[in-house]
Amino acid sequence: MPMHPVLHGTRQCTALAAMLGVLASTGPALSEIPAELLGKWSTDKVRCEQVNGEVDILYIDRSGFDFYEVSCTLSAPDANGTAYPAQCRKGGSPVTQGRVDFQHTGPDELRMALKGFSWSTEDSTRYYRCSPTGQAG
Repeated sequence: MPMHPVLHGTRQCTALAAMLGVLASTGPALSEIPAELLGKWSTDKVRCEQVNGEVDILYIDRSGFDFYEVSCTLSAPDANGTAYPAQCRKGGSPVTQGRVDFQHTGPDELRMALKGFSWSTEDSTRYYRCSPTGQAG
């Protein structure tokens, strides 16, 4: 006996929703970066625009960050809330797995270190918060 079209569609939707739930739970959990780190940051205390070789600008949002030719998506942080598993892409290169460490060193200052990426040193870089007027901290 054929199934009623409405019941058949409902079962398909339920099965699809269950499958999507399983797929979503098997991937890494995206992080939510703390509000105090969100926004635009500069390596220069005064200037808040990209100047190749002189000033780098870092944009941090809820799920990751971008600077120069690098774009990263972060997963849930460690227990201290400072080290994040990261999936980063530099230029046209494939996505690389590593870790990003943030250290909030003042209300308008932070240090960021990229760990485990062949295209970056593991030294931390100091950034200063850009003001709404376009000037750094």
